[in-house]
Amino acid sequence: MTSYLNPVQRAAARQCAEAFGITKQEATMTPKQKYDERRRLRIENDLRAEQKREFDFDRDDEMQRQFMRVLSAVERIAEVMELWADKQ
Repeated sequence: MTSYLNPVQRAAARQCAEAFGITKQEATMTPKQKYDERRRLRIENDLRAEQKREFDFDRDDEMQRQFMRVLSAVERIAEVMELWADKQ
């Protein structure tokens, strides 16, 4: 491959690519490969977002169950206190 850039220009281009997170492999990808890579990354991102939503829903459900347990425990304590007060 013939380079049309002098060494200083090549170094500047390399620094610019590194600043934007572009790897040498990405710079030499065909448009189809770039499309496929973007598609793969988008699918991975969607999967992570879906997993996070499921985790959040599961956590909310667990928090609601624990809250209900606490409420029922408080209600039981109140009932016991009423029974004790009635016996006094």
